[in-house]
Amino acid sequence: MDNSDDHWTNIRTVNVTTGSSTCDQSLFSSGTRWVRFVGVGGTQIPTSPVAMDRCNASATGWYSGQMPVGVDTTINGTVCFNFAPHNCYWNSSIAVTNCGSYYVYQLDAPPTCDLRYCTDMPGVLITDTTITPIEVTTSSTPIVSSQCYNYTLINDPTSNVNVTTNISVIDCGSYYVYQLCAPPGCQLRYCTDIPGVWITDATIVPIQGK
Repeated sequence: MDNSDDHWTNIRTVNVTTGSSTCDQSLFSSGTRWVRFVGVGGTQIPTSPVAMDRCNASATGWYSGQMPVGVDTTINGTVCFNFAPHNCYWNSSIAVTNCGSYYVYQLDAPPTCDLRYCTDMPGVLITDTTITPIEVTTSSTPIVSSQCYNYTLINDPTSNVNVTTNISVIDCGSYYVYQLCAPPGCQLRYCTDIPGVWITDATIVPIQGK
């Protein structure tokens, strides 16, 4: 088991709000490998589409295949990356193994940046956090899948599906000012519009309150 990428797990969760973006291409630059997600960011890749600009990414990765039900079984599936106008604008082939108390995923670098594999907590929480798989109590046969023992831990809260980008807005009397950061990726822009109530004062200095 390789713990070298523990620092990535803390930013992968869907619930983290951040002003930056991350690309998983660098994480898998050495090629395909087996990984296990742990920590508050989540332990599984979501099995339904994730809204864009979550998980600290422009295009969010979710698993569109079936999960392996039996212990020590592996299923091949597809991760889709949601980006307008399709929730599967890009895709990547993966494998998932049921290791008893957790899943491990065989992942490769996403097709482009800024794409990430999102994570979330499963509907039924797995409370056991031991590193070695739990043996099936009704059988003396050990789990033989080598990936259940040899994987990379990813502990990254920002990969959670609820991660968004925060900004600040200040009311200056006759106009607003915004504290913005760089968008998560290219071809993304902050849009503008004319308010419903026209602001006729166009001076640079704010209007002082009476």
